[in-house]
Amino acid sequence: MEKIEFLKGLYEASAEGVIIVDARATILWTNKTVRDFTRAEIEGQNALTLLNQEAKWPPVTDQSVRRTFQGVTIEYIITPLPDSSDYIISVRNLDDANGIKKEMKVKMEAEIEKIMGQFVHDLFTPLTAVMGFLQIIEEDMESEDPKKEFVEAALKAANKLLKSRNNFLALSRIAKGDHRIKREKLNLFKIIQENKKNFEASNSFKISQRPIIGAQFEIMADNDLLDIAIGNALKNAAEAMHEQKILDEKIIINFGKIDEMVIISIVNPGEIPEEVREKLFKENFTTKANGNGLGARAIGLVAKAHDGNVVVNRLEDAVEIKITFPG
Repeated sequence: MEKIEFLKGLYEASAEGVIIVDARATILWTNKTVRDFTRAEIEGQNALTLLNQEAKWPPVTDQSVRRTFQGVTIEYIITPLPDSSDYIISVRNLDDANGIKKEMKVKMEAEIEKIMGQFVHDLFTPLTAVMGFLQIIEEDMESEDPKKEFVEAALKAANKLLKSRNNFLALSRIAKGDHRIKREKLNLFKIIQENKKNFEASNSFKISQRPIIGAQFEIMADNDLLDIAIGNALKNAAEAMHEQKILDEKIIINFGKIDEMVIISIVNPGEIPEEVREKLFKENFTTKANGNGLGARAIGLVAKAHDGNVVVNRLEDAVEIKITFPG
């Protein structure tokens, strides 16, 4: 009895509902949260009528029961009191809990986005300073200086970081719907060649270019954004082949403009589960333990910014990422 009196004092004002029952499942006491919710006197009643037919009595350790009560999803967790024949039931309104969780997730994502945006903006000034100093050092070095190649490599890395920073900002604006893409006249053949060269320089896989027969190659598109989409599609293809241990085959790129529609098809040997294929370009979806889904998301955003589309097709013994847009 002293234990129950102690629990009454402890849980009376708790935001979580609490019910104490005896060994026969008779309700001995409820706290204010439960009384306010049920709006009825339930002490003395059998707790099994409050739970549902799935509830077992005596309950198993930390038994969890869910049911709909007055239009709300409720979870009851039944726990035996130590050194007692009584039980304590904690009551949670799952609809409220999920709503709070969702609200917290939205706020957290907004805060992270704000921090990331500030970080990317702050990166610009010191990075351009580093590039400026490197250029001055490079200009003052003799052409035969053995250290010059290290300065050139550092300058190239800084340029790549600056481009990544600019791409991040562009994709962020596209995601918010407030970015105007810069369409310019481009040669798709040269774009594919450049992406092939860059990819093969840092990957063990080779790429086979296959221009579409009868296609044109002069297109209107945003060069930087197109590089993002193609680069991420090639990266995803290579990662999928690594995971499936397909190490001696090529990635194929079919490309060209047919009837004013630009087609870029990247095909890698292997398979893709149907549930992954359907969700691949959804926000925050990833199949990797440490992934974030930004690569696939970027491909979709770039296609959408060009008033186009991207799909994943399951071919015979292969997977195709197909980007199309008017150009």
